[in-house]
Amino acid sequence: MYQPPPIPFINRTLPSNGTSLFVIGYFGLNVFIHLFKLPFESRHFFVFADRAGYAFVVNLPLLYLLAAKNQPLKLLTGRSYEALNIYHRRVGEVMCFEALVHFAAMVFWRLFLEPEWLATESLWHYFTHPLILLGIGAFISYELLYFTSLGSFRQRWYELFLASHVLLQIAALAFLWLHFHTSRPVKVGYCLC
Repeated sequence: MYQPPPIPFINRTLPSNGTSLFVIGYFGLNVFIHLFKLPFESRHFFVFADRAGYAFVVNLPLLYLLAAKNQPLKLLTGRSYEALNIYHRRVGEVMCFEALVHFAAMVFWRLFLEPEWLATESLWHYFTHPLILLGIGAFISYELLYFTSLGSFRQRWYELFLASHVLLQIAALAFLWLHFHTSRPVKVGYCLC
C-alpha cells in the first residue's frame, strides 16, 4: 500500500495506490453500466439521459451502506469507518455527476431532440410538469448535499454539515421516490365501496 506524495501546489494527500485503483475500477464500472449496449444515435439520446438516472439509483444503496458507522463492510474488510469513508465520498460524487448528466441530458433532449409529436406546448409547460418539478427538487437536494459535503465546508461548519446532511437527504429521498415512480412497485388504492 504505497502512499504517493502530496499533489504539488495543492498540498493534498492522495490515498494509497490500492485505494486509487479500486476507485478507478468503480468509476469504470459505472461508465460501463451507463453505456452498456447504448446505441449512439440522436434518436436514442433519451435512453442515454434516462440511463444516467438509473445509474444514480443503482448506487444509492451502496451510498447508504458506506455511510453507516457500524456497517457490515467494516466487519467484512476489517477496515475502520474512517478508512471506508473515502468510498462513501466517491460514491456520492459519482451519483451527483450522474444526476447532473441526467438533468442536463433531459433538458438537452427536450430543447433539441424531442420529436414533434411528443413535444409539450411550451418549455414552461415542460418544466412545471409535476414529474419534472419533483426531479428538479431531487437534483437540487442532492447537489446541495454534495456542496455542503466538500471538505472546506465540512471543516469550517461541521455542525451545519451534519444537520444539512440529514435534512437534505430526507428531502432528496422524498423527491426521488416521488419522481422515480417505478420505485413504487405497489400502488395503494382505496375503494369506497
